[in-house]
Amino acid sequence: RVLMIIRFYKGIRFAFIYAILMTIERTRTWIRFGIPYQILWIDIGLFLLYPLVSPYLVSRLYMNRIGSNEEMTFGETPLLTLEKICQRAEIPPNAVIFDLGCGWGRTTFFLHAHNRARRTIGIDIVPKFIRRAEKLRRWMSKEDIVFLEADLRRIDYRAANVIWLYSTCFKEDTIQELVERWEDQLEEGTILITTSYSLAPYSKRRIKLIDHDDFNFIWGKCGVFIHTVDIHSL
Repeated sequence: RVLMIIRFYKGIRFAFIYAILMTIERTRTWIRFGIPYQILWIDIGLFLLYPLVSPYLVSRLYMNRIGSNEEMTFGETPLLTLEKICQRAEIPPNAVIFDLGCGWGRTTFFLHAHNRARRTIGIDIVPKFIRRAEKLRRWMSKEDIVFLEADLRRIDYRAANVIWLYSTCFKEDTIQELVERWEDQLEEGTILITTSYSLAPYSKRRIKLIDHDDFNFIWGKCGVFIHTVDIHSL
């Protein structure tokens, strides 16, 4: 009973600190990107689309409904951190960017605006995320952004120049399938960015780790790994 009480208060303390840090992050993001990248309007739109439920809860309810309690839990990279990751990866303008596991779409809008992308495709398995992200895309008149409800393992990636995968919650067999697909489909020089772990141990041929570092996320430090696709062993 004492342990339960201790865990309860630790949970309350974490939630309180997380809420403060989230408020700080949101405020800094609006100051920096609110007008130039229209993030303020996007966040207002997301608030209107999710007035009484968090995206985390939407994700958990869907995963429980399909009988999966481990994979694809909602998580999001702070946009100030994502800016640093994009700079570190040297993403070129006019790229085609795939945002895998895009959730409610906030990072998809940011990746498109910050990198001056030709097209950005946000993909998620949760239907509610995609329906509402598509509604927001129409509100914002973003014709060069696409949202797809699909299994990441069944997508054609041949048009990709950049792939962003918030990979923290994906199972090893899912990552292995994706890597095998990418080795078959991706052009030389395609950039792949993942969180938590590198793709190199899953690659038999063409995906090479070229850089990695720890970046600040709201909940703490997280490793980010930047890869490229090699022409060899086609």
